[in-house]
Amino acid sequence: MSNRQNKIKGAFLGAVIGDTLGITLDGMSKAHIHSVYKNILNYTDPSEGLKGKLQNWRKPCLYSSASQLLILLSLYLAGTKRINSADFLQLVADSPDTPGNDTGIFRHPDIMLKTFILSSKAGYEADNDSMKIPDAANAVVLIALAFQDTKSFEEYVLNLLSFSGVFTKNTDSIAGSLVFNLLLRRIIKEENFPASELLSAAVIEAESLIEANGLYNAKIFEYGINPDYFVSSIENLRNILTQIEKITDTAEAEKKIIDFLNTKIKTSVTRATVNHPLAIIPYAVFLSRYYADISAEALFRTAECGGSAALLCAITGALTGAVHGSEGLPEILLEELINKKRVMAIVDAVIKGKAANDFIGDFFQSESSLTQKEIQEKSSKLKHIKVKEKKKKTRKDYEKEISTHVVESWTKADKAKWRRKIEKSRRENPDS
Repeated sequence: MSNRQNKIKGAFLGAVIGDTLGITLDGMSKAHIHSVYKNILNYTDPSEGLKGKLQNWRKPCLYSSASQLLILLSLYLAGTKRINSADFLQLVADSPDTPGNDTGIFRHPDIMLKTFILSSKAGYEADNDSMKIPDAANAVVLIALAFQDTKSFEEYVLNLLSFSGVFTKNTDSIAGSLVFNLLLRRIIKEENFPASELLSAAVIEAESLIEANGLYNAKIFEYGINPDYFVSSIENLRNILTQIEKITDTAEAEKKIIDFLNTKIKTSVTRATVNHPLAIIPYAVFLSRYYADISAEALFRTAECGGSAALLCAITGALTGAVHGSEGLPEILLEELINKKRVMAIVDAVIKGKAANDFIGDFFQSESSLTQKEIQEKSSKLKHIKVKEKKKKTRKDYEKEISTHVVESWTKADKAKWRRKIEKSRRENPDS
């Protein structure tokens, strides 16, 4: 295996096991994780940490929708040699339905990924407002594009924009995924990339995008986005990366990120693990550099940070695996990963750039079984707890669910506007 192939394998597996490690801790605070688990040394069963909230239980050792979509996109690119976002959308639309799970085979998607999956499967374009919520989940899925040997910087950036546009119209989310992906591509291409240069290299990639802004203006306009706003998002990311570039203390780096982010959003945050591209991506890059000398422990220490742990660990895992290769990842996490044999076969196919036609069908089948098994186990755990039965959702239900997500960045005016919109809909459709 060449050095480049080993870096790709490390990035792929690092993202998957990072997501798997973090998904059971998602939403827990750093203090709570320490109180319940002390130190994270392996995949954890979240039962003990949920304290009466078992409806949020996730199966240990099993990756979530971010990894599933990363795997699916990697298989598509390796098998077809085409880079067409419409084809990928159709693949998601064709994925099997799973009884008891709105998003079919896809497990525990956050707002961005749920919006993408539901709209793809229902065959309609996602609500414009729901696609403007800041979210870093697309950065994990688009890791697959970093494995492509695209010679031209312009072509590579336009491919990234094309795929980013199916997930989001938020400029921070698109900027975050581009800078992270360009950083990952640089690590994979360079023979001996030093972990100490992670932050400075991320700054360089952000600056390269700022300097080349003319090449993607037309593509940005296609999404109804002002190119000046997009450049501003890249500049904001570059600025926060620059501020933490020389810092050597995690608490100080987190404070810098929090203070900077709070100047850009309407509702203040208190941690850098919040799912916002201007927080979670810089923090993941920082943690990857900070724990570079103990790469086998990097994911465990990152998981202990809590918050949006799955995304934070997936991004940190991809960077750690790309820098150190697959051997730099915790062996215990690779060994105990559910569906390990199939995942290993997939990563080998991705490395060789040859995925057989039946790979995607087999992947869909195995993921359907795994999702059903998780649902059954969760049902068993909840059998003594009264949970309101969910009725079968219609397309209108899906559209309403996507459009009514309330997030931190909403202002009172936004909420009032949404209420007026819902009331108008009820008046116009009294029987719906």
